[in-house]
Amino acid sequence: MIFKANASINLALDVGERGENGYHDVDLISIPLDLHDVIEVRAIVGSRDTYLTEDDPTLICEETEMAYKAFAELRKRFKLNRGIRIQIYKRIPSEAGLGGGYADAACLIRALCYTYRIPLDNPMVQEVCQVVGSGVNLAMAKIAARATGTREIVEPLNDLNLNYGVLLVKPREGIDTKTIYERYDQIPAQMRHHPNIAALLNDLRANDEEAIATNMGNSLLDPAIEMCPEIRTILDKMSEMGLPLHNMSSSGSACFCLSHDKRKLKEARDAFDMDGYATLLTSTVLKR
Repeated sequence: MIFKANASINLALDVGERGENGYHDVDLISIPLDLHDVIEVRAIVGSRDTYLTEDDPTLICEETEMAYKAFAELRKRFKLNRGIRIQIYKRIPSEAGLGGGYADAACLIRALCYTYRIPLDNPMVQEVCQVVGSGVNLAMAKIAARATGTREIVEPLNDLNLNYGVLLVKPREGIDTKTIYERYDQIPAQMRHHPNIAALLNDLRANDEEAIATNMGNSLLDPAIEMCPEIRTILDKMSEMGLPLHNMSSSGSACFCLSHDKRKLKEARDAFDMDGYATLLTSTVLKR
């Protein structure tokens, strides 16, 4: 069986204070993308062993650790003992702020629940999601949504018209999530940027693209630019190309722009390719 693990972007991200649990409260708007990793699950006849591998053995990072953790937590709780081979084929760039780690973990949970006929609403499945990371629930939903708290509170946004082409541009270096939040904590509170998520939602419902562009903020953008100045270069170039709906996604380093004009997006991709950046053309995926 083949399962898709969809990437996502944040139209806006407001980061609050770090809580006693070590995590920051956030308020964000997330949209799933057609860009996805692929998870393949195959039975191994006559075996009780389960194998989890990926197509890039050099990729050792937080994202792969989340998938392994999801697998281990499910196996422990449900005593999974049928022979299965799980292969992850990576397409979502790592250290890019595109939710690849959450997506792979959520997809793996779905795949194993399907294989072993475990209901997704089983309380132990929900326990696994929380143990792996609060963003897993959002990735499991695969919908446009507003997420608050530590991403565990998910409000579907099915009423929004968010059907866009998307150009992703990734700088040459990635950004470690833990490091950028530590940098954010060093910024004096009065100097931190807090986008107005409620205003952005009103703009989206009104289809006011000029206002949308104004409110597509990211609290982590300033520390990200300090760590990776190319982010500022990319966003400025998107503006110059007449693509105002742009932002850095989540903790970065990937930047994105949205447009209904696919030709303009392709021209922008070609220009960024010429500059030596990694680019991907994709689109939003909306459930109705």
